[in-house]
Amino acid sequence: MLLDSVADLTEPEAGSVVLGTVAGEARTEVLVIEKDPVLLASPQVVEVWQQGRAGRKDWTIEIVPDMGKILLLAAQLDGLPGATLDDTSLLGGRVVPDERGAGGRLELRIEAAKLGEGNSTVQILVAYEASEGPGTAKVDLGIHVRRAPQFRWAEQNRDPKVLYQTDGQEMRLTFHNQNPDGTDSGLSNAMLEIRSIRLIPPADSGIVVELNGDEQVTLAGGASREVTFLVDFTGIKAQTNPFVEFRLELRTNMLTELVKRPVTVEVRKLPQFAGIVAIDFGSSNTCCAVVEEGSEPRILALEKGEQAAPTVIRYLDMTKKPPEVQVGSVPKEDAAMNGQIAAGVADRLKQRLRARNQEKPLMPQKPPRWVMRKASDEAGDYLKVLRRVAERTQMAIFETFILTHPARCPLRQHRRLTQALQQAFGTEKDQITFLPEPIAALLPLIKERAERVINNSYTVASFDVGGERRT
Repeated sequence: MLLDSVADLTEPEAGSVVLGTVAGEARTEVLVIEKDPVLLASPQVVEVWQQGRAGRKDWTIEIVPDMGKILLLAAQLDGLPGATLDDTSLLGGRVVPDERGAGGRLELRIEAAKLGEGNSTVQILVAYEASEGPGTAKVDLGIHVRRAPQFRWAEQNRDPKVLYQTDGQEMRLTFHNQNPDGTDSGLSNAMLEIRSIRLIPPADSGIVVELNGDEQVTLAGGASREVTFLVDFTGIKAQTNPFVEFRLELRTNMLTELVKRPVTVEVRKLPQFAGIVAIDFGSSNTCCAVVEEGSEPRILALEKGEQAAPTVIRYLDMTKKPPEVQVGSVPKEDAAMNGQIAAGVADRLKQRLRARNQEKPLMPQKPPRWVMRKASDEAGDYLKVLRRVAERTQMAIFETFILTHPARCPLRQHRRLTQALQQAFGTEKDQITFLPEPIAALLPLIKERAERVINNSYTVASFDVGGERRT
């Protein structure tokens, strides 16, 4: 903006004013706003419904100018039966927006029973003082009269969902803002506010439940939302009845603020895997394969579709039993970029298993203080994650294992690796077969030679080059 003398400004504008003087140019920044400020209400629409005391009656309305600052002096409603507006916060004047960007706060109370049906617009008369002096403005506020919000859980009358006795089991519930019997669309309902969501297992059942998502949910009339819980059944106590009844508790803005519903699921034991699990617990990476009787070996995808995952573990929450951890490439990459994350990461597990002192200081994300942890425990925690992947993939439990080890494997490392596998899978020692890595490397050749009739004898050399050794 360049003003030499006089300019006509018809639109709000911001820029620099440059004046020519004998001493040179003089420049100043200018904000041009409308002579009469435009005031806005937030929210611009409120919903009310008629259902005894359940009708929402109280709102906080903020008044702000669309540009610049003004001094609010007073406010009143213009013709809304059964409504009152408290402008006490404006006594003595209030400059808005303030340093936090907040506007003038007005407390609106509406007696829903005195309103008719349908939507309407009322006006708030606001007295203010701006750069041009005192003035008044009308601010539009929409009033939408709705039916009260309703809650319907879609799966309530369906057969119990089947889950399995392992962790990471997903329980999905779909909530609707509709009539509980589903006889109407619910489009005329007011907004349903779910302020907290809890799925409570039976007392002393050993079941752990975690909400996978936001605890607060809002549903417009007729809308639906799926909520997911992650359930860990690994610690469930023995029972003859396969059905487990949870209690769903929601706090809402409905007349009955606390909504309670029974949620029943059928918990089945995982079948026994008819085969072998083979684990290569490597210095740098780990992989896992399953071999069913009469089938070819199949390597499981441990993360992002990859057949191998870095042998790295990060401790997120050590207040939980077992600890909440993260394994693989994500903690490895994060630790390389963030020293605070690196403090809670353990690597070189295989090398430390053979060291005399296998302990390492760690600072988990929670609680954020240093603790000592053994490599055998870290390996066990890592293998528990592998176990979860295997169980979810095969939907079975495992008892027979092959575990590879270096050609040179001290008794100390052998023993600690056994402890880690038992800790992760709960298996017995006599169900674990250790296979030297050079022999494991020969298995494809041995299999090929066994399937082909070859009369000539042959000799094969297998080398274990190995990785860096630091003890």
